[in-house]
Amino acid sequence: MSRCKWCGTIHSNTLTIHALIRFELQPDTLCFQCREKLESLNDQLTCRGCCRIQGKSDYCSDCLRWQKTYQGHIHTHEAMYAYNEFASQIIEQFKFTGDCAIAELFVKEVREYFRKIGQKSVIIPIPVSRESYSTRGFNQTELLLAVSGVTYNPVLVNRYQCGRQSKKNRKQRLESPQPFEIDSCYDKLIRGKPVVLVDDIYTTGRTIYHALDLILPMEPSSIRSFSLFR
Repeated sequence: MSRCKWCGTIHSNTLTIHALIRFELQPDTLCFQCREKLESLNDQLTCRGCCRIQGKSDYCSDCLRWQKTYQGHIHTHEAMYAYNEFASQIIEQFKFTGDCAIAELFVKEVREYFRKIGQKSVIIPIPVSRESYSTRGFNQTELLLAVSGVTYNPVLVNRYQCGRQSKKNRKQRLESPQPFEIDSCYDKLIRGKPVVLVDDIYTTGRTIYHALDLILPMEPSSIRSFSLFR
């Protein structure tokens, strides 16, 4: 028995054969009722490029637009859950009230994802603005990785972004200037290696493509991105 880290309900834990074989005996952080509110993207028809829910498993209009902008570069983004009302509540609690314990809700999923992709990838979290870090006291993406035991490299620095992304509309997001910098000292770390960019939410793709602008010239062997929500 354990307590749901979201609603506080006491619940029993169900262990699968796969979990027993891999000695993954960590109790579920969410009760059944709360977990049911998360909308898994594995059960949906989604865009093959960014996991956007749509009626077909082809590239969405956003991905086709990015491919045209980036001259045919095919980027793949993977996400776990749809950004529904319940996800919005979680993110509000996590980012805007500074409840860092929320990171523990997704330890099993994040750990499993990075276990599958292997240990050779260079994991790069998307940085938050100095304003957000000063208010919140942490980078939510770095915290998600850290509590999940995933080693990451803070390659990118957010020096210029002002204001919350959540307060911007779609047009403002897409037109936002490059907020990131990267130190050339990371060139050897990235060159010839697979890279995974990590963020908490994928909305328009603008943030990820800003990061791509800086990472691609360093010639990684491959690059993709991952988020909890889409």
